[in-house]
Amino acid sequence: MSIPRLELMGAVLGPKLGIAIIRNLEVTLNSFAFWLDSMNVLWWIRGHSHKSKPFVANRVDFIQNSTEPSPWVYISTKSNPSDILTKGLDISKLVNENRWWHGPEFLCLNEKLWPDNKVLQLVGKDGSEVKKKTILNTYTCTYNQDGGS
Repeated sequence: MSIPRLELMGAVLGPKLGIAIIRNLEVTLNSFAFWLDSMNVLWWIRGHSHKSKPFVANRVDFIQNSTEPSPWVYISTKSNPSDILTKGLDISKLVNENRWWHGPEFLCLNEKLWPDNKVLQLVGKDGSEVKKKTILNTYTCTYNQDGGS
């Protein structure tokens, strides 16, 4: 399974967990955000999955029906606290890792000062997640052996 597909499966957990938390805690949220460090997944969620293979299209359809595209926000791998543990950080250093406990520093700033949230088209250039179309071309040539046409 490709890394973008695995990241998409992780993104599906966001709305599922959000719905469960809201339902079980009986709270109302005024605003929320789902943070992704995958441009591919964010590109799909923002409405570019209509040409995708069923695996991607079905999961993106679930996300789009469960949430609006606007709370899905890109976070660079460098700023993503969840990536700290994937880099093999020693547990003694994790205790002092501010980003792990409080998130990236920009979260303390006004939302207008957060990093730009551009989404690049990264999916489909190699055709890996785009539905394939079958095109059949046929050509007929007749050849007359006596030299006439």
